[in-house]
Amino acid sequence: MTVARRGTPWVEPAGNGRWRTTFFWRDPQGCELTSAYRRVWININCLTDHHQPNPPQSLQRLAGTDVWYWQTELSGAWRGSYCFIPC
Repeated sequence: MTVARRGTPWVEPAGNGRWRTTFFWRDPQGCELTSAYRRVWININCLTDHHQPNPPQSLQRLAGTDVWYWQTELSGAWRGSYCFIPC
C-alpha cells in the first residue's frame, strides 16, 4: 500500500499496548542533490516539547529520494500533535 493511500503517520502494533509510529515528510525541493535542507526536526506535543525531557528529534532522509522519516514507539493512550521543522 502506498503512503498516499495509507496516510501518515504509519501506526503499527508493537505489543504491550504500544504502537510503532513512523512519521514522514516530503522535501518540496527534492532529493539531497537538489535540496538546501540538511535536517528536518520533528517536534511532538507531550513527547519532545518543552514540557518533556526529550528534545525535538531529527528525521533521516531516505537516500536518493525526497522522503524523510522518523520512527518511535508510543503508548496507545498518547494523544497529541506534531510539526516538522526543516532547516
